[in-house]
Amino acid sequence: LGAEPEEAVRKRIAERRLAARRKLMGAFRTVRYLQGSWSTICAQRRTETAHAIEASTGAGGAELLGAEPEEAVRKRIAERRLAARRKLMGAFRTVRYLQGSWSTICAQRRTETAHAIEASTGAGGAELLGAEPEE
Repeated sequence: LGAEPEEAVRKRIAERRLAARRKLMGAFRTVRYLQGSWSTICAQRRTETAHAIEASTGAGGAELLGAEPEEAVRKRIAERRLAARRKLMGAFRTVRYLQGSWSTICAQRRTETAHAIEASTGAGGAELLGAEPEE
């Protein structure tokens, strides 16, 4: 009799903890969503205000608000893409270089092992390793 109520209490406690965790995770998701969308909302408001100023004054709304002109934004995006492309090309070059270096190292090891076998046994080290014999 004493074990059943304890299990029921433990079960209730576990359910409450799970419910509290779900509630907390929901709050975290909401905060993350708001943080991500807040910058978008601010940018949209700045753009709308700049367009309104340009429509009323004739020009320069973005500059008055301290926002970047569209050409500057496009240029910054192009620069970021170029930097990312260069970084990727650097990674490809590094991998290619390492592959070449590794194959050279393996070939040297194979040759050294073949010579060691030939020196110790007196014959056929290259044939034992499956390499082409040197002439």
